[in-house]
Amino acid sequence: MRGRAGGLAGALAGLLIWWGATAGAGLVAPALPRSLSLALGGLALAGLAYALAPALFERRPLRWGGLPRGLVVGAALAMAAAVSGWSYAPDTAGLVVAQSRLSGGIAPGWAPLVGVLVAAAHELLFRGALTARLGELGALAAWTVIATPMDPLRGLTTGAVLALLSRRCGLEAAIAAHVGWALAPDMLSMGFTPPIALGITALAAVLAGIPGQPKPEPVTGLSWDREV
Repeated sequence: MRGRAGGLAGALAGLLIWWGATAGAGLVAPALPRSLSLALGGLALAGLAYALAPALFERRPLRWGGLPRGLVVGAALAMAAAVSGWSYAPDTAGLVVAQSRLSGGIAPGWAPLVGVLVAAAHELLFRGALTARLGELGALAAWTVIATPMDPLRGLTTGAVLALLSRRCGLEAAIAAHVGWALAPDMLSMGFTPPIALGITALAAVLAGIPGQPKPEPVTGLSWDREV
């Protein structure tokens, strides 16, 4: 399938893959090592991104200039991540497990290699393949529903920052930001109150939105304005 229909099918496939690797694994196979289920989920999401937009994986000049900014934005997202009051507070054991697995899967800093894999796979799929097929708003909605269904404000704010960074500085910068977010030291997640956390996220958005290197010529399957 091509274009938007393929994007919607890809989003549904991504939902099944990621929910299965996080919440599903925690509920159905709690004995399965968490790092293993996340690694398998990350590999599956990367494969899905390749199926939706093979051009993402073609060799082309890397845009290194946005990487330092991406790491700083990622640290800011980590600072704003552990905030009480943003998310739905489940009152049943199953939902508690699902929320914990989904939340921890976005930035699994306790497993560095897995964190890098998952962060890259997320950006390749959401800010890469799904953005090319569904547009930025469609990809943002998919990110929020798939990655943070019980914490929609967190999904909308972080997804918007990463999308803006990808638009300004390239997908490489968004990957760097997500890797920085995933691997940031625990001391950065200090449990700020929601207003302070939103303020930090707003500063990250300002930093992400500063124009970066000139955007290269569109690659088929990756243009913001062209269907795959």
